[in-house]
Amino acid sequence: MFTIQFAVIAACLLSAQGQNVMSFLDGKRDLRDFARAIRRANLDDELSDTNTQWTVFAPDDADRCLDRLSGSALQDAVKSYFVKDSRLSFDDVKGRDAIEAWSGSSLSVNVISNNNVRISGTKIDYRNRQANNAVVHILVGCYRNIPGPSPSPPPTPSPPPSPSP
Repeated sequence: MFTIQFAVIAACLLSAQGQNVMSFLDGKRDLRDFARAIRRANLDDELSDTNTQWTVFAPDDADRCLDRLSGSALQDAVKSYFVKDSRLSFDDVKGRDAIEAWSGSSLSVNVISNNNVRISGTKIDYRNRQANNAVVHILVGCYRNIPGPSPSPPPTPSPPPSPSP
């Protein structure tokens, strides 16, 4: 009996570690919107690369905060708020005051208690989920301070017609 249970647990761990981070996100119902946002930002190939290690702070409701963004604004948001270009466990995160995101922006770390840590004000709900090229920490909700797309500049008025001689 013990051997069978161990074999099942080991198989589950190996199957999760055999997935790259994009496959991992696609396999979790509450993270599929985040996977779609990464694809819309054209970052999926980079995040699928198993030669690079990542830390992903995956919001469980990415549609609420990322659907309004597109193009470079979406790419900037993913790189600035949700991905670090190295692997950090939950304990690594807890040991810092801030984390430098992929873009170079700073994400604040606030340790409320041993198991209650917030990244830029948003709580990590599930931690240390493993993919073969990333560790994923699942956030409850989404950051409140993601800037929206820049408004278009107002049109330049046409000069008034010159008076006829």
